[in-house]
Amino acid sequence: MKHVGDLGAFAIGFALSLALFALFALLAWKYWHGQWLRSIAGNNFVTDEEYNSPEQRTLGKRVSVAMIICCAMIAAIPLLGLGSYLNNEAVYAAGGVLCGVFAAALVAYLVWMFVKMGRERRVAENELIAENALKAEDVKLNRKATAVLLVILAIFLLISLAVPLLVKQ
Repeated sequence: MKHVGDLGAFAIGFALSLALFALFALLAWKYWHGQWLRSIAGNNFVTDEEYNSPEQRTLGKRVSVAMIICCAMIAAIPLLGLGSYLNNEAVYAAGGVLCGVFAAALVAYLVWMFVKMGRERRVAENELIAENALKAEDVKLNRKATAVLLVILAIFLLISLAVPLLVKQ
């Protein structure tokens, strides 16, 4: 088979993919074992008492699964470079399909994870309100902050998806 791609570009892409794979695998390992949990977004202000709680261990295991899915997606990326280097459309297409499948799996898993965590949080908040009615205002503020964050995220995703479509036209 004739090689028409740039071997240097393929090698650099492969090395970067390997480095990212190693990073995500390390994060998955550490999160699974309840370590480095403060590096999870929004988790850096957790108290030491809460940091050692079973809920944090559950969070670490859930985020670890997301990191494993990321590892699978990163492992598929070099197929794109290899397909380009070999000028082989089948290898390139396989890499694209695998990346797409793993990206969809990651999004589906994250949606499931956030829905499940949201339900668990709501149950915990309702129990807190039942124990101490003075905490009701704090819970309302937390729920409003979450709603605002979700709206901002939805707007960001909408713009991220819509702008490239509009630019193509």
